[in-house]
Amino acid sequence: MLEMKACSDFAKYAHVIPQNCLAPMIVESVDGDNVQGFVIFEYDENLVVIHALGCDDDLALCDGLVRTALFKGLMSGILQAKINLGDDEKSIDMCRKLRFFKNTDDIIDIDYVLGGCKGCTKK
Repeated sequence: MLEMKACSDFAKYAHVIPQNCLAPMIVESVDGDNVQGFVIFEYDENLVVIHALGCDDDLALCDGLVRTALFKGLMSGILQAKINLGDDEKSIDMCRKLRFFKNTDDIIDIDYVLGGCKGCTKK
C-alpha cells in the first residue's frame, strides 16, 4: 500500500533540487521499503511552489504527489500554488492532463483543486 511520507534526506535528492529552491520540502510515495515517487516543493510567500516530480509515467502517482504538496500547503494556511518544473516536459504534460494548469505560469487555487470534481463537466 502506498503511503506519502516526509523525507528529510535532502542529499538523496540534491541532483534534482533546483538552486532557486531555498527551503525544500520532500514527500516520497513509499510502498513498504520501496520509494515509488517524490515531490519537491517549498512555501514561497503565499504560494506552494512545486519544483520537481519523480513519478515516471504514472499519472495517478503524479496526481497523488501534487495533491499531497497542495494539501500540506493548505494545512499551513496557503491558498495558492504554482507548478514550476523547469524543463521537465514529461511532468509538465502530466500536470496539464490532470488539469492542474493550462499554462505553466498559472497560479493554482488550491481549494478549487482539492474540492473534488469542481473542474469536471457533467454530460
